[in-house]
Amino acid sequence: MDGKIPAVLSPSESTRLEKCEAVIKKGLRTFVEVGNALLEIRDSRLYRQEFDTFEDYCRKRWQMSYRRAAQLMDAAEIVSNLNNCSETPTHESQVRPLTKLEPEEQREAWNEAVKDSSNGKPTARDVEAAVDRFKAPAKSDDPQPSSCTYDFMALIESVISFEPSVRELSLKALTAYALSGVKPEERPNFLMDVSKDYLPVFEKARAIRGKEV
Repeated sequence: MDGKIPAVLSPSESTRLEKCEAVIKKGLRTFVEVGNALLEIRDSRLYRQEFDTFEDYCRKRWQMSYRRAAQLMDAAEIVSNLNNCSETPTHESQVRPLTKLEPEEQREAWNEAVKDSSNGKPTARDVEAAVDRFKAPAKSDDPQPSSCTYDFMALIESVISFEPSVRELSLKALTAYALSGVKPEERPNFLMDVSKDYLPVFEKARAIRGKEV
């Protein structure tokens, strides 16, 4: 405790600590009981009479890394979240993949794993597969941009790097061209506003537009 005056637990706190440690000492009987015991010790700071931090408590009292303690506590919280489901996890390995999801998503993914398992008792692999499907991005019904669109956007980006006076007219020209498809040389009045310096831009735009969109 580095010379600090140790904190003193109240009688009720000491009793709670004894009960929690009895659960842990029993051979880590179930991951849920151990996780809940660790949660209570951490949240109520029942370790403070002998240890400065919860991490010190785990390491020195139980030879347990904080990471391992966190896994057990997370698992216990997830099982509590799944209490109303038809099946309850019996092994920590079943629960671990669910840590990637929010509470509501955990219930949905777990129920999906139960439904897809061969006997209604999903393995860790079943749960992992359900979580992966749940996290996969939904396919959009919107058509994907063609390579032509990407090429045209790249051309616009290059035009943006022009000098301001050139850039404004070039962007207007490209916008009009993209919307109408009219070739610049077919618009004499338009070419009056656009000098020959811009023609390479139109040539690239014409080549891109020549592709099927």
